[in-house]
Amino acid sequence: MSPYSVTIGHFIDTKMKAQLELVQPSINESFVIRYFERDEQQDKRYPWHYHEELEIVYVKGGDGSRYVGNHLSMYKDGDLVLIGSNVPHCGFVDGTTQNDLQVVTYIKKDLFNTTFFNLPESKGIKGLINLSNKGIAITGEDKDLIGAKLIRLSQMYGFPRLMLLLEILNDIGNSQHLQILNRNYQSIKTNLVNEQRISEIYNYIQRNFADKITVSEVAGSVDMSDAAFCRYFKKYTGKTFTNYLNEYRIMHACRLLRENNRSITDIAYLSGFSNFSYFNRVFKKSVNQSPSQYRKTIINL
Repeated sequence: MSPYSVTIGHFIDTKMKAQLELVQPSINESFVIRYFERDEQQDKRYPWHYHEELEIVYVKGGDGSRYVGNHLSMYKDGDLVLIGSNVPHCGFVDGTTQNDLQVVTYIKKDLFNTTFFNLPESKGIKGLINLSNKGIAITGEDKDLIGAKLIRLSQMYGFPRLMLLLEILNDIGNSQHLQILNRNYQSIKTNLVNEQRISEIYNYIQRNFADKITVSEVAGSVDMSDAAFCRYFKKYTGKTFTNYLNEYRIMHACRLLRENNRSITDIAYLSGFSNFSYFNRVFKKSVNQSPSQYRKTIINL
């Protein structure tokens, strides 16, 4: 593979904000590809960060979570996601996701100029780039078909590599299996005040989700009244605070079910659920399996 460098710099001056990732292609490249075999992946998930480049992430196999903009959900049997410029997100794999490999492609947002986008043949790509700041998951059979091309892309150089990238973007733009992750999201630089506030809320949840959390406590952490906080959170995320908190707790429970042999009752309490019956109901609604069925599925895999 060609050389590249990736560094992390703090956004503003606090760990509670998204971190800026600086991606620098080599002198002979216009975009960067990172390829990871399963044993090369870190035990810890890549932190909450953003960057100027568009990013395509292909995870072959395994299951885990996507955390893109305001969107929080789980993926199964791999994932393929397109993330727009300056959209904060976390990494998609860690030591528990059990995936085969991961390919990450960074594309400069100004790689294609206005003349290119005005070509009738590139209308699909133009629409895709405009939509990418919402975050897009590619599902169905297209996920692995396009993923196979991304694997090939990581092994190519020069002009053929650029042509295959265009083909991949065109395939995504023409796919009938696209899921928009954030309907109302704005990128980090178009709404800085909101991004700072929602980052503080997200980080408060990450630190305290295992304990009892009230709306008043979270609202107070960002100097908002309860009513204003509830309106803001629903408008910004499309979810009530309770629904979002439950989703986050269920994601944590899934990780614990995958990585250790604790009892399901213990995992419920470690994930912030004080009522075991309620935990079972919320888990089944979110994952379409009971906790015990989910654990059995992971063991079989």
